[in-house]
Amino acid sequence: RAEQFVDEMLHRHMQPNLVCLNTVLNACAHSGDVARAEKWFERISCAFEPTKISYNSMIEAFSRSGRFEAAEVWLQKMLDHGCHPDQITQSVLQRTRRQEPKDGSSQKAAQWSYSVIIRAYARIGAVASMRTWLETMTQAEVTCPKALRDECLQIIRESGREGILSEAQALFGEFKGNSAKKAKDAGPSSSIAQGKQQIQDSGGTSSSNSKASWHAKPKWVPKKVWKPVESAPEVAPSDEDPSARASS
Repeated sequence: RAEQFVDEMLHRHMQPNLVCLNTVLNACAHSGDVARAEKWFERISCAFEPTKISYNSMIEAFSRSGRFEAAEVWLQKMLDHGCHPDQITQSVLQRTRRQEPKDGSSQKAAQWSYSVIIRAYARIGAVASMRTWLETMTQAEVTCPKALRDECLQIIRESGREGILSEAQALFGEFKGNSAKKAKDAGPSSSIAQGKQQIQDSGGTSSSNSKASWHAKPKWVPKKVWKPVESAPEVAPSDEDPSARASS
């Protein structure tokens, strides 16, 4: 239906904008229809400059069809044209890779998706971007495989970028196979420990029943508490004449 809508616009001599064309391309990508996706990417290229959304759609189209090597080629085209992959790119690669029997586990699919992006940056010698994605990989608790280090260093050697080889070697030295575990162990637990120490230093408590004590002593207490109005107590009748008391 998206294609019919754009064709109707053209029939009425209305020029569809880049958003419309990217929407059609994205629909083709979701269905894994590579041929139609390539056709619409070509139409986008004739009228506009393809964006990150356009390249992400092409990567998804090839990944969904099981053509992962071609998807990696499109990722490289993305970088060559000045567009950079983002978390959507990585998520698409990981999600589609999980459908493969040999890479069905979440860890393997995640390793592959991050490795594809890091290898692509190695081909253009962007060590800073490699570092960014290695850090993102570690924060996601995904182990950096040793094969990735060897592949990236080989790519840099073959590209003749000997000047950044030592920098890349030092980079991978910081992200060894157990870096994800170290980040996991030193991350939330250390922050919690620091928080407990700050509480203790300020005279508070960090015991296991702190949650219960918090509920027992709320910080906010209403200033006024509504109470039902009590009726005045009945007064026994007096023998004294009220008018006489008033005159006196």
